[in-house]
Amino acid sequence: MEYLCIMKKNLFSIIVWGVIFLAALIGVDRWLMTTRVKLPVLADVQHFYLDFRGRLTALVGGDDDPVSDVIAPPTSIVKSIQTAAEKVEKKISPEPSTLPDKNTLKYLYVDGQGQLNFTSSFSEIPAEFKKSAELLKD
Repeated sequence: MEYLCIMKKNLFSIIVWGVIFLAALIGVDRWLMTTRVKLPVLADVQHFYLDFRGRLTALVGGDDDPVSDVIAPPTSIVKSIQTAAEKVEKKISPEPSTLPDKNTLKYLYVDGQGQLNFTSSFSEIPAEFKKSAELLKD
């Protein structure tokens, strides 16, 4: 009898969580079907979901959902990568006017913070970094 009571509680818990899961699934489905997403990544996810859902409903003989006006056109992966690469390049490449002339740079050393430093004479290198200084070859 006690075993039967435990089984009923477990079954009830499984049914409740199943209903909650289905409600969440339906909520996400409705949100993806009716909302225009502006973030590029979410727009790509939405485009994929709508395309996938349309193919599934077409397999079962259902009507295609009229959702083409909901989604933004997908951004190409190549364009996204190029945009990200340009942003990174702007952050790491110094302006050409701030670069010293290559002919004047003769020594390279690493300072205490791990940054590379270039100098034109050995005397400009701090004493604690002179051991690690290297002469640059042309």
